[in-house]
Amino acid sequence: MNNLLSEADLCELLAQGNESAYEELYSRYWKKVYKIALTYLKQSHEAEDLVQNVFIKLWLKRNALAGISSFDAWLRVVARNEVISYMRKQELPTVAIEAGWELRADESHTPHKLTVSRESTTLINNAIEQLPPQRRQVFKLSREEGLTYDQIASRTGIVRETVKKHIVRALVSIRQYLDTNK
Repeated sequence: MNNLLSEADLCELLAQGNESAYEELYSRYWKKVYKIALTYLKQSHEAEDLVQNVFIKLWLKRNALAGISSFDAWLRVVARNEVISYMRKQELPTVAIEAGWELRADESHTPHKLTVSRESTTLINNAIEQLPPQRRQVFKLSREEGLTYDQIASRTGIVRETVKKHIVRALVSIRQYLDTNK
């Protein structure tokens, strides 16, 4: 993908399902999201999980990206919201997160990393589709619509703890699927 494409162009292409645009956005922004997550979570594996969740959400919500004027700002908000959501779900003390923070990600990516990113996109979609129907529905309500456990429980008519178990098991299943299908 052409590095000279603007954020707006890439968002337009991504909204059309262009995997190369997704890879380019990932290439440009993954480290920024990682640094944001690591700043607040302090654990690299938790930060990596959060980056994965942010970019899964990006792919799942790609249709809504066409009208975004500043992808960078949008992605920082999504990352911040994921950090807060993660802290709430883990019952960690929340940290005040400033809207004006700025982190730079200047590291370039090799062709190998871009290929891995393309394959990851396909694998993530396949992994989600492999989930049992109710677990897939609960996962999508959480990740695509950003609903809380209580909201999902209310919408689906299942108990909050069952919603939590579905989310945890969905993430475990997705990670296992990704590990076995590398």
